[in-house]
Amino acid sequence: MERAELERKEEQERRERRKKNLIWRGIEEENKEERRGEMEWIVGVLGKKGRVENVEEKKGEGGRIVLLVELKEVWDKEELWEKREEVWKRWGVNMDEDLTMEERRYRWKIREKARL
Repeated sequence: MERAELERKEEQERRERRKKNLIWRGIEEENKEERRGEMEWIVGVLGKKGRVENVEEKKGEGGRIVLLVELKEVWDKEELWEKREEVWKRWGVNMDEDLTMEERRYRWKIREKARL
């Protein structure tokens, strides 16, 4: 395989994985296990108990902890995504889609045009 073809295939695989990911901000527990437990508890209350595949922690803006949550299926993510306002109102936790910087810039430009 050519190098360009391999890179394209790897990028496609990353995009497929990202389709199942959500970014969680605002869970303020003391340690990694407690943060994961809190997030899984919220997911369980929303009816998706046991649908979390993997959780990674990253340092976000201002040193805050951000959880990268991979769900088992795309529709699990879509169902949770529809309930993001409820999550924000009840627990003060923000959910966002796992996007590349290019996708974020594109979404930002669309929102800016919509405001005008």
